[in-house]
Amino acid sequence: DNITLLNFLYVYDSLKGQLPSNLMNSFEYIYSRHIHPTRISKMNCVNLPKSNTDRYGINSITSQSARNWNFLQVNLFKHHNDTGKQLTRNKLKSLITSHFINSY
Repeated sequence: DNITLLNFLYVYDSLKGQLPSNLMNSFEYIYSRHIHPTRISKMNCVNLPKSNTDRYGINSITSQSARNWNFLQVNLFKHHNDTGKQLTRNKLKSLITSHFINSY
């Protein structure tokens, strides 16, 4: 799904510091808030933004992007030695695209 890929790349670019300054710091890894390692923090998942409403919270681009990032970190990268954090942007795009093609 193209939107899932774009949302994933939005989080990737934000975490790598490759976005304009007003879009930076939208996401942070879960491990940056926890003292002790958890299963989800070891998978390089990001914190979900707080959401008080459906329109501006749960369905916002930031929230959906964080959910897509976490979903792919848990479901796609558990079968690979690398994580989305360690791969290049082009390698990620091809890996995710292959995953979607193979799932049809």
